[in-house]
Amino acid sequence: MNRLILVLIPALFLSGPVWSETFTGEDLLTNPNVSFPTVQPVLDGTSIVFGPGQPAWAKLLVFQLTGSDLNPDEAYTVTLTLNLTRLTNDWDPYLLLGDGTQLLGPVVVDNADYLHVSRLMDNGDSGTGNTVEGVLLEAPVPPVGSSFDVRITYTIMPTATHISGLFEGVSGEFTSGTILDRSAGIDFVLMSDNESGEIYKLNTLTLETTDTVGGNVTGMSPAFVVCNNRTTGQTVATLLGGDKTWDCEAEGLVVTPGDSVQMFIRGSAD
Repeated sequence: MNRLILVLIPALFLSGPVWSETFTGEDLLTNPNVSFPTVQPVLDGTSIVFGPGQPAWAKLLVFQLTGSDLNPDEAYTVTLTLNLTRLTNDWDPYLLLGDGTQLLGPVVVDNADYLHVSRLMDNGDSGTGNTVEGVLLEAPVPPVGSSFDVRITYTIMPTATHISGLFEGVSGEFTSGTILDRSAGIDFVLMSDNESGEIYKLNTLTLETTDTVGGNVTGMSPAFVVCNNRTTGQTVATLLGGDKTWDCEAEGLVVTPGDSVQMFIRGSAD
């Protein structure tokens, strides 16, 4: 016999439709979504440093951004801002997204004063078959000892991947025909170049994603959900018919940054 379940989910959406969080290098060392496949970085204050001696195109840091539940028919957008310190003359960090098969994203090219977009095949702990697809933007790379931001927005679409960047006050954009498989899960990958003497220092990483005010459950088949914006008093309700995911905003709930939202779900245990 099915058991009736009532679930009340309170949530404070600090940034409304856009979620943003900044991680220091020290934070990344203990983040369960972050791994270091080839070398364990050294802590320098609150920054992390990847020393020389890495293999070619080594995955230094992998940050799991999504699971395998993204809708392949919808665009997925994520923005990453990295504050980096250049410690060596030869210095070409790769800032990539990956789906477990392909890797795609900009590379800071020290001796050419631009960011180009590279595509590689994922070889487990490293990349292989580096192919330059085009130039994202042209800007002078700061000298050794400098710290600076690199801001990249990736939009993965069903037929292409759009990349825009901001570096040293210069912006640019590039559209690649490479399609990353969102159903496989998407990672951010900080990768080394193919020169083993390069040193990479990561001070902070800021992650911004477009959030939907909604939710999902396991272990029950929801009959309906009630979404209540406790800040504005607005309430919307929708029948779910056993669907385990829902989107309050798609049903008409209006939210703005700082709103407190509560969701009430009713259904039967599986």
